[in-house]
Amino acid sequence: MGKYDDIINTDYSKWKEQQRDIRRPYMSSRDRAAQFAPFAALTGYDEIIRETERYTENEVIVDEDEKRVINELLVELKDKTDFYSNDNFSFIIEYFVPDEKKSGGRYERIKLELKDIKKIDDFERKIKLKDKREIDIDRIIKIEKESKVD
Repeated sequence: MGKYDDIINTDYSKWKEQQRDIRRPYMSSRDRAAQFAPFAALTGYDEIIRETERYTENEVIVDEDEKRVINELLVELKDKTDFYSNDNFSFIIEYFVPDEKKSGGRYERIKLELKDIKKIDDFERKIKLKDKREIDIDRIIKIEKESKVD
């Protein structure tokens, strides 16, 4: 007689009932599957890797000639917004937005009309838009004036 001859031909349903009575309650399929679920030993590691891979640009330093052109256009914009001019022209502002998590940032380019500006604040050095966005004047690298909008 072999070592396992007593259980080789045993009816499984009877054996299952015997085991349930002898040991602990039978484990559900869901609980059994959870035992084989992947284990993440380094919680948050994937997010750190993605953050490290994210590309940021360095801020460009604007030369004096370009600063003068930007300031002239800002003065013109301020005059028109302060006196509620009927002129309405569009312009494109390109500016740097610093990244909150690491060095560098990104450049944004937005097209605006004069009516989109709420206020140009010289004290805070910001252009405040009617949609609650703010553009830091010192981070503007280019302003392009376009034709009038009808």
